[in-house]
Amino acid sequence: MGTVIRIDEWRAGRKGFRPPVAHDASMERLEAAVRRLDSLTEKVLGRGERLDPPTETALLAIVGEVSMGLVDEAASRAEQLADRLGERAG
Repeated sequence: MGTVIRIDEWRAGRKGFRPPVAHDASMERLEAAVRRLDSLTEKVLGRGERLDPPTETALLAIVGEVSMGLVDEAASRAEQLADRLGERAG
């Protein structure tokens, strides 16, 4: 079983961490895409299925981009992933 990590707690525990400054529009795009992803992945996991490896990889890439302050890139990747998952969900 995996461990759930709260990103805000993880960041707070890092010495010298400063949250990235992001353009409000990019942050809003990211938050909207993450809400969509949450809903779509919840449906898959709720059926007792697993996410496929490319989806898991994309989610990890989004987390990495956010942690490096690349909010525009993370928003774009999250939107693309949400679109793909939405198409598959039909």
